[in-house]
Amino acid sequence: MAKNAHAIFITEEDKRQNNRKALETQALSLWQNYAEEYKTLPIDYFFCLQEKYKRGMKSHKLPFAIEDYPNLPLLRFMRYDDVDKFIRKLTMDELKQTVETTQETVEYNFVIRSLRDWIKDARYLINRYDDERFSSSNK
Repeated sequence: MAKNAHAIFITEEDKRQNNRKALETQALSLWQNYAEEYKTLPIDYFFCLQEKYKRGMKSHKLPFAIEDYPNLPLLRFMRYDDVDKFIRKLTMDELKQTVETTQETVEYNFVIRSLRDWIKDARYLINRYDDERFSSSNK
């Protein structure tokens, strides 16, 4: 029979450990799902601006500065081992706050959402411009 298989045998310490493990798992999942995008969105934005400029395409800049980009320490790590160490050093309250803030920010932050949308549109327009230029040169 599994340890603590019956609820009457679960101690408060077991509950705290289970809650901690669940938060750690959620934090690692956030890192796996969003860290790469978080680190590359500003770079992709400037790359697309440059590509549109090279092609002579109209380009509107976003109305905010990259300095407005949110600071999410959980997503700044490059390697799994580093983020795992970071998570393990956090207190339970810090971990809970980090997970909640990161989750909310990647889903609802205006700057991140605007960058995502702008980059998606810019890539589409760049590809369409290149396709049209290629097809018109083959006629």
